[in-house]
Amino acid sequence: MDNSTLEKIKRFSESKINNINNSMHDSDHLERVRKNADLIVKTLGLENNIDINLLHSACYLHDVPVNMQAKYFLGAIGKHIFEIGIIRNNLPNILDKFPLSSYERDVLFESLLHHTFSIPYRQLNKKGIIYTKILQDADSIDYFSYQREQKLRSIKNTSFFYFLLFVISPLYFKLGRKVIKLFLNYPQITYKYH
Repeated sequence: MDNSTLEKIKRFSESKINNINNSMHDSDHLERVRKNADLIVKTLGLENNIDINLLHSACYLHDVPVNMQAKYFLGAIGKHIFEIGIIRNNLPNILDKFPLSSYERDVLFESLLHHTFSIPYRQLNKKGIIYTKILQDADSIDYFSYQREQKLRSIKNTSFFYFLLFVISPLYFKLGRKVIKLFLNYPQITYKYH
């Protein structure tokens, strides 16, 4: 993937994410996932096995399809339950906005469709394509990150839901960091994140 296409995808993703009211899935989250992906690639020595721009595009786009609309049937629970279907429905229109080869389009579709549900369901992609595995692990690592915990602390008073999450978060984050390797396609990378 060329740098121009990557930059278009990054700008598009940031504009869509910043227009939603989801403080835990903002452009900072997208950037942390991208940095986590870079660290995974470096740790595993995969620099020559992937197109890094294509991986970065997957990182920037991974939360966009489920955040294209403001409301969902059954609210946040419905969004969670139907996440795969929402991605499947919204992603083709998103990918049509960019000059992608059929290979790039296939990789992005596969990666975004299957990056979900490692936490809490342990639906990993051990036999999936490398882009999916790296994206899923990069996102999972951010799930229990100190930055995410700090973000929750800063928004705890914006809704009753965030306040409840904040109340249980110290134990939740501590436990999550201890068992994160159970939720990764590449559990050997966990030592890099302590």
